Amino acid sequence: WTNKFKALAKRITAVSIKYFILDGEAVVSDEEGRSNCGDLQAALKGRPDEVSFVAFDLLHFDGLNLRHLPLEERQKRLEKLIPEEQGVVRRSRAWPSEMGPDLYKQACKLNLEGIISKKPSGI
Repeated sequence: WTNKFKALAKRITAVSIKYFILDGEAVVSDEEGRSNCGDLQAALKGRPDEVSFVAFDLLHFDGLNLRHLPLEERQKRLEKLIPEEQGVVRRSRAWPSEMGPDLYKQACKLNLEGIISKKPSGI
């Protein structure tokens, strides 16, 4: 898939000179900021510069496997690596797990494609 996302791969690689593994998703957002799978498929056929990457988690960094750490610690490290919640390579916003039901209702109301959910204790 790197071949299909050449420009995006270069931008992700530029995040750090250290080796890292992110958990995230390639997206194409509409004018409201909502991701759309159909728009992503269309971009892959001819407009790859419209594709962004949203990082959810930092799983590995500079020789360290971080998967055993609590999610909150991994997200703190991710925030240092990718401080922005906007842009071509950005970090997703995280909410406390107790907000899950309200987030789900809001996602349905806004016709979002989904929510990424992880256990706070780890993967």
